[in-house]
Amino acid sequence: MAKKSNVSALPAPNLALKESEVGDQILLYDPVEDQFHALNLAAKLIWDLSKIQADEATATKTFVQFFGDADADFAKDISAAIKELRKLGIFQKAASLRVSPQTTLRLKPHAHPLQYEPPRVITYTSDWMKKNHPSAFLSVKFSDRWGPACDE
Repeated sequence: MAKKSNVSALPAPNLALKESEVGDQILLYDPVEDQFHALNLAAKLIWDLSKIQADEATATKTFVQFFGDADADFAKDISAAIKELRKLGIFQKAASLRVSPQTTLRLKPHAHPLQYEPPRVITYTSDWMKKNHPSAFLSVKFSDRWGPACDE
């Protein structure tokens, strides 16, 4: 009988979302809900790790490596973030559609020390983005996927 692993794989990312990096953060556009999700650096790391089919243990090790604070309770923050990302539709409900796995996540070096902030997502409507951040909104127009800017 095979031994069941206690290691939980990160959920699959929702491949319908269009992503755009903005500094240390990532902006995800959901064409179905017509809204944007802004992920801070820690949430972006979880998103990137999910794309390479990492597990939660690898995510925790990556957080320790990246943020350098071995005393932080990264595992608890990662678990809470996964629940939030699922609830928002950023992760797929089923793991049937996965991207091709890679072996490592390439982290870009930073010229300044990073202060850890727990993973966080802020959701904005397309109307709000169009009014307050038109360049981010219009970037959808030039993507290879449909977006609200295509209707104008």
